Amino acid sequence: MIKGEELSGYERFGETVVFLSEFLHETDRAAVVLGGAKLDLLLHRILQKHFLSPIKSDTDPLLDQSLPLGSFGPKIDIAYRVGLIDSEFAKVLHLFRKIRNDFAHEVVNCDLNNQANQSRMKELVAPFVDSDWYKHLKEDTTKNTTLTGVSLDFRVILGMTVVQLNALYGLCPKVSSDKAMPILLPPRN
Repeated sequence: MIKGEELSGYERFGETVVFLSEFLHETDRAAVVLGGAKLDLLLHRILQKHFLSPIKSDTDPLLDQSLPLGSFGPKIDIAYRVGLIDSEFAKVLHLFRKIRNDFAHEVVNCDLNNQANQSRMKELVAPFVDSDWYKHLKEDTTKNTTLTGVSLDFRVILGMTVVQLNALYGLCPKVSSDKAMPILLPPRN
């Protein structure tokens, strides 16, 4: 697979369409766990693009899986704190993370329609219910699947979030070291 950094906007959109069409036929558990992994990967790519390159390293130890920014939650928090996403976007990503974590640790009963998931799903859907984009995408998706209720809502909102993160990747500015504080100030003339 081509790394996200090498894809054009059109190719990223095509990759997103393929990704979303596959999720319409997955179980809730697969959609939640793999969807969460996709969101985590997209945030990872965005942060890699945004941050300065590591000093003397081919890898990025800051975002390494075993370090604090290597997991999904801290990536969401740092993307918000550096102004790449707003607080509502961060809240939605954290809800995806929480649902994903629940499903990743459950062996049975992984169904978005279960009572245990109702409050999180209600919270996840809330910011989208008045959006024309959400209504149109949900209506369009309903034509191509037998999914209903929160299982459909989850996939539609996952798709919208993937599209938004792909757009952010394309627009994401690189941090500049032009105004970074040097260890020693230059001598005055």
